[in-house]
This record gives sequence, structure tokens and C-alpha cells, in this order.
Amino acid sequence: MNDWIPSLAALSVSLLASALAAAPYADAVIDYTPGTTAVAGYQTPDRALGEPSRVTPFGPVDSAVTPFNPPWPSSQLVSVGAGGSLTLHLGERVRDDASHLYGVDFSIFGNNGFRVVDYSVPESSWTTDGELFNFDPPGSSKVWVSENNKDYFQLVPPPGTMVAVDGLFPTDGQGSFQQPTDPRLGPSALSGRTLAGIRSAYNGSAGGAGFDLGWAQALDGTPVKLDDGIEYVRIDVLQGKVEIDGVAVVPEPAWLALFAIGGLALRSLRKRA
Repeated sequence: MNDWIPSLAALSVSLLASALAAAPYADAVIDYTPGTTAVAGYQTPDRALGEPSRVTPFGPVDSAVTPFNPPWPSSQLVSVGAGGSLTLHLGERVRDDASHLYGVDFSIFGNNGFRVVDYSVPESSWTTDGELFNFDPPGSSKVWVSENNKDYFQLVPPPGTMVAVDGLFPTDGQGSFQQPTDPRLGPSALSGRTLAGIRSAYNGSAGGAGFDLGWAQALDGTPVKLDDGIEYVRIDVLQGKVEIDGVAVVPEPAWLALFAIGGLALRSLRKRA
């Protein structure tokens, strides 16, 4: 009885190892053009690879990345200015899956933050008015995706969708980079919230600008269905500048189930031991 457990555990661990080897973040820089307004010293594109930042330097120690305290040093960010672009390869293929939370298939993380209404009160009592830092507004940009690094299609958010690279939603390093934030949240829904209130609104997400492959369009505006998914993301900046910390892929539900099965099997093995 339960002789299937060791085999299932071994299979689950093997598949989990394969899944972890294919990290759900950008794993290679394909091309980078800084552009005319990129910040000097922030022009190392490798900074956009791997998991986005959970902590950021603050004096001699690291501090947690929050929507009030975004990552800021050149060791964590790459800047893309007007006329510039950044093309990344993703370690895991992105799928257009309607079962993904809010329809979001991947998220781009920058370094914007929420304005604090009154810095004179204790940090635990800081609240935001729901607006982003006014000293570093996000530039105007376009996001393109490709399966083969040859044919690129623009992701055009539908009217009323508040999606902008290096805009909403500022990163919360305590959250999950693979869980999207509700794109229906806007400044009014976040106004008056403390950090705890923002985290409640994020509902476990780390934030980021979420994109849906279902928004893909050809150059003539014709909708394109990306049935085979994509592995490349290109960010073109038209005006201003953006800073990029990373890109995260929303996992397939099947992988989530596998993680759960693997965990159950391993727990059963421990009990048998």
C-alpha cells in the first residue's frame, strides 16, 4: 500500500528540478540600446536578468523593497532612454493562458514608488495618495513579444487598462513575482493606504506591470493569436526613460499542481521514515 509514493516523489522531484532550472525570469540580454535619455551609470543591461529585487542597499545595510522604498542603485537597474530599447530572452516560455490570474501572462518590474503624504509621521503610519513619484515619472514605451526573435508583435493594452512599464504597480519584495496584481486597481483604490493596506490590495503579489499575450497585434493593428507562446520581450522607449529591474513569467497551473503533488509525496515519505 502506498508503494506509488516513492516513485511519485522521485518523478515530482525530477520534474521540479527541471522547472527550477528553467527560471521564470529573463535569463539573457539579446540587445540593448541605451537611448538619449538613459541615466549615466545605469547602462548595464544584465541588471534586468534574474529575480527582481527583494532588498535594496540603504547605507551600510540592505532594506526591504516596498512600494515606498523601490530598488535604486545601478547594481539593480538598467535605464532605457528615448530611442532606446532592451530585448530580453526569458528562461521559461510565456503562454497566453486564460486561467492566469487577471489574464496576465508576465510582469515587468521597474523602480517607481508611491508618493508618501507625510514623511514626518512614523514609517508604519505612512500613507500614499495613490500617485507615483513625481520626480521620476515613467517614460512612454511600447512592449513587443516574439517566439523566435524575428517576428515581433506589440502588446496593446485595451482602453482603460492602466499598464505602463516602470509605472503601476511599485514592487513589494515581500510578495510573489509570479502572482499578478489586479490591473483594475488605480490611484483612487490605493489612496490613503499604509504599506499594510497596499499589501492587502496586492493580495500576495509583488506588483509590477502585467501584460497579456492576448493583446498582441501585428503592425497593421490586426490581432495576433500566439498559440505557441513567446520567449522574447522587447521594450522600446519613445519619450523620457524607464528603469528595469526584471521580468517575471506567470507559471502554468499544471506546474502549480505539480509543486503541490511533489510536496504531498515528500511529506508522506518523511512520515514513512
